Amino acid sequence: MVDQNTTRRVEKALLDTIYWNAAHVPQTTPAGASDEHEFSDALTRKLDSLFTERPIWSKRAIQSQLPKRFHTALRYNLPKVCYLWGNGPWKDGYTKLGEDPRSDPKYRYYQTLTFQLPNKRDYNEEGEADSNWHIFDGRRIHSSTRLLQLCDITDPLMQKLLNEEAVRDEPDVSSEKSILIWRFNMGGTGLLQ
Repeated sequence: MVDQNTTRRVEKALLDTIYWNAAHVPQTTPAGASDEHEFSDALTRKLDSLFTERPIWSKRAIQSQLPKRFHTALRYNLPKVCYLWGNGPWKDGYTKLGEDPRSDPKYRYYQTLTFQLPNKRDYNEEGEADSNWHIFDGRRIHSSTRLLQLCDITDPLMQKLLNEEAVRDEPDVSSEKSILIWRFNMGGTGLLQ
């Protein structure tokens, strides 16, 4: 059953989108999810593998792991393995069915940050779309990226801050607009608090 106040279902793809105040997260594939689409079995197996490797993904990160021919079929296959956050610290994060990132600090690295950059595609030297467009290395952020996950930040300074600072035992659930609910201490710098 879908609680209309805390979850909505995108009708075309039947992807559950959950909101910060939802009491529970989706546990199973929504009724009516289609198996009748090109690449369905192969793509669903690949998505299962990706969500076993990492419980929360941005759309760009998922696409970077797949051949381009699978990209349009994602909308039919994602509901079989995940749900989407509509707001809060994991906004636009595709999350493995049954996983609730509010439950444990280990999920803090999968929180999302949103940027507004000029609309431009990035290509590598061979003229192909760059498969690392979801990664921030401290020097370059791809202009086609508007959403980053903390786990996709590879800049050494940011990694040090994210990995070495104290983490709350309980999430800060005071607001759906909380940026980092596990609130990194950041050595008293005030960063990300």
